[in-house]
This record gives sequence, C-alpha cells and structure tokens, in this order.
Amino acid sequence: EKYMEDAIKDNIGDKEIQAASIMVDSNTGGIIALTGGTNYSKSQFNRATQAKRQVGSTMKSFLYYAALENNFVSSTTFSSEKTTFNLSKDNSYTPQNYGDIYANKDISMASAIALSDNVYAIKTHLFLGENVMIDTAYKMGIKTKLEPIASLPLGTTELNILEITNES
Repeated sequence: EKYMEDAIKDNIGDKEIQAASIMVDSNTGGIIALTGGTNYSKSQFNRATQAKRQVGSTMKSFLYYAALENNFVSSTTFSSEKTTFNLSKDNSYTPQNYGDIYANKDISMASAIALSDNVYAIKTHLFLGENVMIDTAYKMGIKTKLEPIASLPLGTTELNILEITNES
C-alpha cells in the first residue's frame, strides 16, 4: 500500500491532479491496495470506485484474445498503413497510430501488439465483426454496455478501474 502511495506522490508533479490506482494480487485476484484520489480533504470522490474513464489500448487485450479464439495466430498479418474505413454511406473512420507512424507494410499480430498499432486493431475488429470483441469483454467480466463501434478496441468507451481489473 505504501509503495503505491509513494509512486503516486513521486510521479505526479502537479499536486492538484487526482489519481486512481488499484493493486491486485496476481495469484488470487484479490485487491491488495486501492487509491481513489490524492487528497481526501480536497475531494471525497473516489476515482477507483466511482469514476469511469476511457481505458485506451487496454481494450486491445479483449480484441486479441477474441482473435486468438477465432483462429488468428501471432503471425496473422494485416497491412499497417494510414487507412480510412468506410463504415457506411456517410460514415468513415481514420484511426491514427501514435506519432502518426505506420509500418507501411504487412505486420503480424505479435508486432501489432508490441507496437500498439491502432490500424491493425481496427482491421482485426472489423474482420471479426464488432460484436465478437464485445462478447469476449462480457465473458471476461465487463458489465458496462459496449456499443459495436469501430473505435472500441482503442478504448473509446468509458470503464471503471475496478471493472477493467475484474473486481466489480
């Protein structure tokens, strides 16, 4: 518990910023420590138990598990290049990789995971069908209603930290 408190104090320079964190025993899944903010006297809102935030690439773990369950392997490839997905007549989506950097060639799922490649993730998500990832997330304990949208693997849906660690 003290380690987590010290890490928050040492890594947050602005004393006005709040934080939420949870430490889970990997053997039992039990909560070891939980932080819902940095100063209870300034804010009694517990960010660990009450807040919902976009979880970013954490959602990709559900996607790639679903892909493996649906006959993908670590060497399954898609092209990583700037791509606009035409989702319907009037709806398109152009995800970006961090730093707007693309391999501009076929990459494997293993590489996509290592690089956190957003284009590969969206291609996988749309190839499998948007509900496949949602069903997998529900099987893994997510309770928030997830919408079948192209950007879902990029963590655009808001979840609670307890829910994403399967402690809700």
